[in-house]
This record gives sequence, C-alpha cells and structure tokens, in this order.
Amino acid sequence: MTGLAWHTGPHMEPEVVLPDGRHTEAAEFFEQVARAFCSSATSLLSDRKMAEPEVRIVAASNIMEVAAAEGERLGLQPDRRLGVERVGGVVGGKCLISDDRRRASIIVADYAATASDAPSRLIAAALLGHEVGHLIYGLIRGAEIGIFPNVWKPWEVAGMIAVLAAEEYRVDVLGQVLAERTLLPTDDSGAPVSLADISGSGYRSGLKGALDEISPKLEGTILAYRLHRLSLDELWNAMARTSEGIALYLAHTEAHTKQAALAIEGVAHRGAHLLEPFWRPLFAYLRQAPMVPPATEWSADRKRLIEIGRAGYMEAWRRLGVAARPQGEGFFLSVFDPE
Repeated sequence: MTGLAWHTGPHMEPEVVLPDGRHTEAAEFFEQVARAFCSSATSLLSDRKMAEPEVRIVAASNIMEVAAAEGERLGLQPDRRLGVERVGGVVGGKCLISDDRRRASIIVADYAATASDAPSRLIAAALLGHEVGHLIYGLIRGAEIGIFPNVWKPWEVAGMIAVLAAEEYRVDVLGQVLAERTLLPTDDSGAPVSLADISGSGYRSGLKGALDEISPKLEGTILAYRLHRLSLDELWNAMARTSEGIALYLAHTEAHTKQAALAIEGVAHRGAHLLEPFWRPLFAYLRQAPMVPPATEWSADRKRLIEIGRAGYMEAWRRLGVAARPQGEGFFLSVFDPE
C-alpha cells in the first residue's frame, strides 16, 4: 500500500488528548483522523435525528487506568472486565458513554498516535474507527432499545454473548468503512486497498490459539471440577468468561474476512466443532442483517440474537459436558462426559 488520501466533511470538534501532549507529525495525523471520524459520526447520528455528545478522545499507554478515570468522570459503574488481556490478544481501545448519552470518552492505545507509515496508519485508523463505531452504535442502541441488562443464569448469559458478539462484528465493519472512506488507501497501482486484506491475516493466524481456550483449556477446567479441584462457582465463571471471550474473537475475525466462506470453516480444531452451534447461525444472520438496525427493527434484532446465543451456546456447552436447567430462583448445572 502506498497512499492515503483524504475525504472529509464538516467537523464535529472532539477534545483530543495526545500522549504526553506530544505534537509530532504522526500525532497530528491521528488528531485529523479523529476529527474526520467524529464528523462522519455526526452525519450518521443526524440521519437518525440524534444530537451528538461531547466527545473526548485519549491516546494512552495505560488504557484501563485512563478508562477507569474517564468512566468515573462520566458517572459510570466500574468495568466488569478488569485487566487488558482478552482471548486472542489485549485491549486496544475503549468507548464509554454516559447514561444520558450527552458525553462520551474514547480511549485508544498510544501507538495509534505514533504510526508513521501508511499501513500502520490505516490499522491505527481502523482501531480508532472501531471505537467511534461503538460510539455510533451505542448511542443509537441506547436511544432505541437500551443496553443489555445484567444477567447471570446460563441461558441468559448465552443470549447476552450473542448480542455482544454482534456489536463487535458490526462496529468492526463500521470502523473499516470509516477508515477506508476517510483515508482512501491505494496500492502501488492506485487500486483501492481493503483494510481486511491488511488486518484480517492477523486474526486468522491467531484463530487456532484462540480456540485452544475452549479445547483443551476449558475442557481441562471442566475436568478439574469433576475431580473436585474447583468449586461450581469457579467452573461457571470460567465457562462464562471463556465463552464470551472466544465469541468476541470470532466476531473480530469474521468482520475482517471478506471471502464467501467463514474464516473458522477452514480451521481443523476441536474447539471449532464444539462451538459450531453458536458461530454458524450467528454469522449467517449477521452477514445478511443491517450493520446498524433501522429504528423499527432493534427489538426484533435483539430477540433473534438472543435466540441464536441461547440455542447455540447451550448446545455447545452440552458438547463440552455441561447442561443447565432452572432450579428455584437460580440454576442447576449437571456435568458429564463431553461429546
């Protein structure tokens, strides 16, 4: 890839905080991209007759610390997921929106403001575009249907995982669109470059390692419970955390895959088989559904995602040797030989 051009409109003015207040050429480029993306966000929100919030964009090395401070500034509860480690990688950014949707903070890794060559800048722009995508998606979702409530019963968690994975997939696609339409990247011949061609290989090469979190690692956790080395609470917490983490990784991978076949279909791995009841219907649905549902379709969209998640993960967990059923106000887990 040799070139990045510009295509921008009138700018909404975010507050942009650079690492250590630096104003290098790379940092200035990052600031220009941030303002251009916010301009696009303004246009998309205007189409829905929604006002844009006050936006603060921070490039920082200590993402979670800054996110915690920004969350407190916005009056939000602490993040339920601590630390930067996630299945298949680490956190590259956060988007926080106040409950009244009037203020928002976006925090991205500081390398986004230091990228100097064209490919690195495009990837950094996609990272920022992803978080701006969360801003757009979150504001519209909040206005139309609200956030997903806190849940803890297995069948409810299964539905929530599909809703979260759908958002990651959609804002990844939206971030790519923002980056490509704003920067207009080209190769040596002047032909347009797809961001998925640059970033997708990294996700696909890490797919087997991510699936290892299901098999053998989660299978080993279930065995440890059967051998009385873990409590039931420890087992369920591990299952929920790992199931969500791999679902989000798959969402990122498929969002950066443009060929007709899903990336996971080409992976010979037991984890792919165990999770197939979840990923196959989820991505079949997401590939044909709107990137951002129309106002009248949010309820039906969420209902369908919950159905996919509930049916898919309950079956995946059964294949792993765990089944859940209601018991009183809680639930009962039965553990047996895996498939």
